[in-house]
Amino acid sequence: HNYCRNPDGEQRPYCYTIDENQRWDYCEVGEQQTQCSIDPPPPPPPSCSAACLPEHIGDGYCDVPCYNLLCRWDEGDCLAIGAKDAVLRPCGEGCVSAMLGNGYCNSVCNSESCGWDGEDCFHGHTECYQRTDGADYRGTVSHTRRRKGFGQEATRCQRWSDQAPHQHPHTYEEHPLGGL
Repeated sequence: HNYCRNPDGEQRPYCYTIDENQRWDYCEVGEQQTQCSIDPPPPPPPSCSAACLPEHIGDGYCDVPCYNLLCRWDEGDCLAIGAKDAVLRPCGEGCVSAMLGNGYCNSVCNSESCGWDGEDCFHGHTECYQRTDGADYRGTVSHTRRRKGFGQEATRCQRWSDQAPHQHPHTYEEHPLGGL
């Protein structure tokens, strides 16, 4: 993803940009909060598939009839490390099975097809963060700040997994807690 993050202790979340003339800039991600709450995920639809019984969703087994969007991807059962009868396949570009459900939100696995990274990713109040430097920000802002007085519009962020147009050392391997 191209979301704003702070993996290395800058003043606040930032990103590399897609503009070849602007390497990086800070992002406006709102104010820090004293407390962030997480809303529980909604229950799966009662009849998401004729062949998928409601009790099969999230039961720890990979139920192929339940592995679809309406059944909420079997609540990640087909993706969880060590899931019984799981058929582990790549679920997203750049997401490897070792990254799923490892206790860290990995942006390349943060999708429905990857089961929201085995539910490691924060999906309640996604724009909420508590640290003054925003190192715990896991929201969805994906553009730089607008610079007042400079006539410059916000610039879209480069994906953290990309090394063009700007090369950088900030990878998941280097910053596993960075939410990249």
